[in-house]
Amino acid sequence: MAKKRALCCISVDIDAVAGWLGSYQGEDSTSDISRGLFAGTVGVRRLLKLFDKYKIKTTWFIPGHSLDTFREECEMVRDAGHEIGLHGYSHENPTRMTLEQQHAILDKTYNQLNEFCGKPPRGVVAPWWESSKEGAELMMKYGVEYDHNFTHHDCLPYYLRVGDSWTPIDYDKHPSHWMKPLEPGRPTGLVEIPANWYLDDLPPMMFIKKAPNSHGWVNPRDVEDLWRDHFDYFYREYDEFCFPVTIHPDVSGHPHVIFMLERLIEYISSKEGVEWVKMEDICDDFKKKNQPAKGALLPAEHGAIAKDPSAPPSPYSTKQMIADAVSDGRPAAPDSLIAHQDKQAMSLCTDVGTRKGIFPEPFLRLSSWPAVGTRLKGPIETAVERLVKRKPSKLLVYDPYQSSVGDGGAWFDPGASVEVHHTNSGDSTTGSTVAS
Repeated sequence: MAKKRALCCISVDIDAVAGWLGSYQGEDSTSDISRGLFAGTVGVRRLLKLFDKYKIKTTWFIPGHSLDTFREECEMVRDAGHEIGLHGYSHENPTRMTLEQQHAILDKTYNQLNEFCGKPPRGVVAPWWESSKEGAELMMKYGVEYDHNFTHHDCLPYYLRVGDSWTPIDYDKHPSHWMKPLEPGRPTGLVEIPANWYLDDLPPMMFIKKAPNSHGWVNPRDVEDLWRDHFDYFYREYDEFCFPVTIHPDVSGHPHVIFMLERLIEYISSKEGVEWVKMEDICDDFKKKNQPAKGALLPAEHGAIAKDPSAPPSPYSTKQMIADAVSDGRPAAPDSLIAHQDKQAMSLCTDVGTRKGIFPEPFLRLSSWPAVGTRLKGPIETAVERLVKRKPSKLLVYDPYQSSVGDGGAWFDPGASVEVHHTNSGDSTTGSTVAS
């Protein structure tokens, strides 16, 4: 039998009060808030004691609200040498927020953790594992290296693909309207560490009064059997795999679950090749052995935005995608390049596009920091002015962050007054003058 290697991680989400505010519908219940207080204090301390007993360092995903509310307990997590990752502020559902709201929360919590830990966070878990359509690219702008939200696989990390599209069924229309396959999106360099609802303590073992299918009294030995079956199958079928389990002090801080975790840890630890690791270790191990696909959208340099909040992401991804297009001798559609608000990257994009004849016209795809609000005006002006000097007959400015969906763009003729148009998924356009 081949030598086995199992990277096992029991990560912790300190949902606590934030969970009741953002997801579990307990914001109007003093009883539910009290349960959150237990999680942030007693539950966290018990789990720290558990991990210390088995000499395990793991990853804790801490909402900003929990960090602000349970400072002493979060300091204990940090000082014990555990990794800390992003998990929203009040456990908000990203799919219900505007891009501006998502950005404000990410900016707040990223800076919180950078200051609290003395280094920027590397990973993220979206509250309720609900990642928005824009979420992955927004995280990459902050240099986040790994994501733990999706379930394309259950025991092997992979590079996340974003922008998949599919057609919902509309019974008011002819079936030909929806009889279409899923269209795959674009590869990225964001490492995905699989999420798994079957390896989560909360759905079977936490009672939520307003959830019609809530459990809460499932025997932990049944859950233990389920988790052991997952591990045993992976161990039998794969020589190398990861085993990411998600727990919450709201649930696993209670005695019956602590006993279950002790039994599980001891069982898994008895197997050859088992390593108890942090999520960042799984990420690093995967990146050492695997490269992103050609043309992949890559994260900004880790920590760059913490050093200079006004700095754009690294232009490396732009250069790589241009080089790929040139070496392959293939045309590249406008949305296959990203021009950041970086002079070198913009110049390279324009020069290669015009000299090599790869593109019919010069264009700019804005995917720059920060990607919301009026602060984009300066970078747009700079980019447009540089490209207009080349006197193109047409110039495409593609700005996904000013559109509601991110699949828009508009052609315009550069003149004395340059207008950048932003489109959404429909036919309408809106415009704003940014250079003259």
